[in-house]
Amino acid sequence: MENPNRGCGSRSKGGIYLEVAMSASSGTPWHHFLFDPLWELSPEYLKLAGHSAQGMTYAELNNQSFIFDHVGKKNYPLPADFLEEALHHPRGFSRRYPKTFDFTKINPETIHVFLHDNCPTKNLGLRWKKADPIHGRFPPNICPQADLHNIMDIELSACAGLMWYSSSNGNVGEEDFRHFPLKDPFFSYVNIVQSRMANFSQAAFYWLPIQKLGNWIVVEDPDSDKDTDALEILGKAGIAAEMVEN
Repeated sequence: MENPNRGCGSRSKGGIYLEVAMSASSGTPWHHFLFDPLWELSPEYLKLAGHSAQGMTYAELNNQSFIFDHVGKKNYPLPADFLEEALHHPRGFSRRYPKTFDFTKINPETIHVFLHDNCPTKNLGLRWKKADPIHGRFPPNICPQADLHNIMDIELSACAGLMWYSSSNGNVGEEDFRHFPLKDPFFSYVNIVQSRMANFSQAAFYWLPIQKLGNWIVVEDPDSDKDTDALEILGKAGIAAEMVEN
């Protein structure tokens, strides 16, 4: 399949999308862009930034510009589901931007930040001990960036590797073979069962440098001028885009 449907469905005609192929990183490992440890953002800060559970939110913090993107748990119950889809999909990441977004705010340093409600940032000591009861830490092959962790403070670390140790479908320690997307799966991966009563919170788990890796896409709309309008919106912001069929 050249462009299989994703967990959030197929692309909308005339829509504006940011696409980042996993091969676009020019040799940089995909896990380089993980927030590790996971970045737990306070509800107060997100409210101040104007962030909502849907759509894109532009914000600035310490002279760094961000675009916060809330990944819905209805289509992606776990953040690892979303990341694994991008890793398996031939076109990598694809996120729709509303036409009302102010594209003129995007600069060479702007990063696209993915948030999810079910990030494993709570009960960290218990999570680590369940991951490796003997040593109290993950085996190196489970954490994508295990070599960066300090063995002395692991119980305080919301390790990115915990996202692959967060399933509740089965008994603790069992492998959950997850097939995605839910409606028409084209891949599967393994997430280890951590707890039936997992304690999650909203956090940032992944980021991408937009202008360095991103490719702007507009989906053709033969039945209206929505695609032309989208190209015009991006053009006014000095952004070049590619027109695609789907």
